[in-house]
Amino acid sequence: GDHKVFLSLLSILSLLLIFLLVQRHCSMVSKIALALGLLGVYSYRAAVGSVLFPWQHSTQAVSRGTGEAHFVYVFVLGILFTGVKDLLRSQVMSSVADGRRLKSMGLWEVYSGMVLLVALLFRAHNLPTLACCLLIQTIMAQFIWKRLHYDAAQTTIMHYWFGQAFFFFQGNSNNIATVDISVGFVGLESYVEAPAVFLTAFSTYAGPLLWACHLVCYLSSEKD
Repeated sequence: GDHKVFLSLLSILSLLLIFLLVQRHCSMVSKIALALGLLGVYSYRAAVGSVLFPWQHSTQAVSRGTGEAHFVYVFVLGILFTGVKDLLRSQVMSSVADGRRLKSMGLWEVYSGMVLLVALLFRAHNLPTLACCLLIQTIMAQFIWKRLHYDAAQTTIMHYWFGQAFFFFQGNSNNIATVDISVGFVGLESYVEAPAVFLTAFSTYAGPLLWACHLVCYLSSEKD
């Protein structure tokens, strides 16, 4: 019981930190969607019995959390759609400056949608790992790459290195036995091959994918 209370508090703090770090680059609509999505992530983890709500008893029956997961998927798709829409609009803007700004915002919104999906797929004890990943990205961007005027090649190498490091920080190894196949069932009543394979692969390689996406977003915003 004490372990679950501690994990619940840690998960809440991690989700709050994730929101604060990611929302800075998003439009107001995406900020609201991200906040509701992260609330849905906690609701999903509470439904499957990983964490507790303050009013919830630890003896309460657990469920598959299908409804809560679907709730989060709606916001993931909504944020991704908003990002892609901004990227497409940036291609037809008459002003080059406005086009670049819109493109940068679109990329960051796609990135925030990916972060929300990762938060849903990660187990509760891995949420602090995700929060630390985003915190390191923010610190490096603000105090290292910008201040020391790193070029694109140096920044790319560091993103690749951190992506590989976070692959292992997630609990992965070079052994396929460490792959968490349970994420393939998040939001599904039964096994469906295509989404299960996608979700498992996305969760397994979340570290490298998030750092690669952050690299694209960062380089695009630096051009502006």
